[in-house]
Amino acid sequence: MKLKQILIAYFFTFLFSQEIHTEYYVVDGDTIDTFSYQIPENYSGYDAVPLLVTFHQWGGNENSNYSTEFDEEANQRGWLFLSPYGGSANNYNHQSMQDMVEGEILWMMENYNVDYRRIYMVGGSMGGATGAIYANNHLDPTLPMVAATASASGILDCERRFYEMDGNNSMIEWFGGTPEEVPFIYHRNSAVFFEDSTQSMHTNLQYTPLYLDFGSSEPHRYHAEDLYELLLNTNENMWIDTNPSGGHGYSVMDETHTCDWLEQFGVTQNPDFVNVNLDEPSRAYWAEAIDQNNESEFIRIQVERSGDERDIFINEFTNLDSMMIYISEFIPENLHIENQTETLTLGISGLEMNHLQSIYLSNPSPFYDWVVENEIIWINFPAQSEIWVHLYYVYAIFEIENQTIELGDTSLIPVYYTMLNSELENHWGGLQLTVDYDTTITSLEAVIASEEMPESFIFSNNESIILSFSLTGETYPSGSHHMFDMEFIGEAEGTTEICFSDIIFGCPLDCWGDGFTQCGYLTVTQSCATGDGNNDAIIDILDIVLLVNQIMSGNTPTETELCHFDLNSDSTLNVLDILEIVNIIISE
Repeated sequence: MKLKQILIAYFFTFLFSQEIHTEYYVVDGDTIDTFSYQIPENYSGYDAVPLLVTFHQWGGNENSNYSTEFDEEANQRGWLFLSPYGGSANNYNHQSMQDMVEGEILWMMENYNVDYRRIYMVGGSMGGATGAIYANNHLDPTLPMVAATASASGILDCERRFYEMDGNNSMIEWFGGTPEEVPFIYHRNSAVFFEDSTQSMHTNLQYTPLYLDFGSSEPHRYHAEDLYELLLNTNENMWIDTNPSGGHGYSVMDETHTCDWLEQFGVTQNPDFVNVNLDEPSRAYWAEAIDQNNESEFIRIQVERSGDERDIFINEFTNLDSMMIYISEFIPENLHIENQTETLTLGISGLEMNHLQSIYLSNPSPFYDWVVENEIIWINFPAQSEIWVHLYYVYAIFEIENQTIELGDTSLIPVYYTMLNSELENHWGGLQLTVDYDTTITSLEAVIASEEMPESFIFSNNESIILSFSLTGETYPSGSHHMFDMEFIGEAEGTTEICFSDIIFGCPLDCWGDGFTQCGYLTVTQSCATGDGNNDAIIDILDIVLLVNQIMSGNTPTETELCHFDLNSDSTLNVLDILEIVNIIISE
């Protein structure tokens, strides 16, 4: 998509203090649509702000919505304002029109600081259904989603409205026929199909707040009221006019009340329960249909996560044979497939997939197989199968603190672990690792168990500097915990990086884990003016001899020699410093 700004038009300036901008939506060199937008007067670009998208009624255009008060409301609230044309004055929200709207929202997001969590939609009559229809068809959290939508006399069920009007030439034009000829096209371009809920997309609106307004005596009233009743037990955020006035479309709306209601909500992107009918292969929250067996029927998906996000249940799927599950902020241990009539290839994609150690399929059979490709796990399930998939993760990060000590002193350096695992949450089978550091600067004397370490803790320090722990039978929960302390003694001035390598740990079921170190640094320093010139931690006659030799040589003392012997801080070495060392020896 290439969008080229053509002009900035100043129209309705006698009505509005804010500027209205006009833009063309251009794809592959062809002008597909026109849209207008408004920038709030207090817009700075530093903070993300909501976007209000408005849709015109039948016969309108991209400028029609400025005859409402919604542009003033947006300006006063600091919201960006977008008004698409939609390809024609009578578009009835067909698929190409929805593509235009998505492209225009993306253009706004590329050029202005839009808060993707708060994209609101509102429309009248034909445009009144657009927000709900767009929400049904756009559930991919990587693309613009609807936070909440408001309908004024919305035509929510196109097939019902077709028969209420005894035919509709605009619908026939854009949908390619009558409801008898192309029923699926009518249903996919409607918020709901009342006659057969299994061929309806209304379940997709479970997490989309709906504002339903209408005139007291118009047929559109019953579209809204019937949808409200249908979703009453599943959608927790709906408002409906219980005392409607006369009128139709935008005229029935109180713009201030509508915007007050909309701004309560942010978009839902990651619910635990997903229950959708998709009109084409696409992503719905954290589940994605990869294909579609019959393009004239909906893809049905119902999946859910347990409350602790350890289990995923695929309860229902139809009209597809490949599906993807996205893992983002949790690591599941078990995935359950209900008894299904169709074959399924299931992909699992997300964080920590590279730390998966093994997969176990209950009721094993030669027909069950899995493979990892490009960090996606693909599992093949035959028809008529009910299978638990157990995913074994073992993944630990060891974090070593930084320390600074004096030469010859001892330091206890804490080590923490962060464990992401399933099997090892109950038992560690054991841990072995090598401590890497510069042995000329420091030496490892001991490892001291923390209070959280089990009694079975064992430390062995042999020539290869290997620490090993026997942890069988002990519980090590996921998360971050203090593991042990390493006792180092400073041997020489300098800094060394302390890391772990050759990390090996396992669990009773023969699943082995990956371990990583966030290395720490140990710096050994020598305080100046000590008199200990030979660094043997003892001030005696040998240090006096060294100082005398330096003075007799006539050479300019080095920085290190000054550090050790300039006890009176006069920046030179002489007999006064010898007397200071003698006094130190006598006092001891």
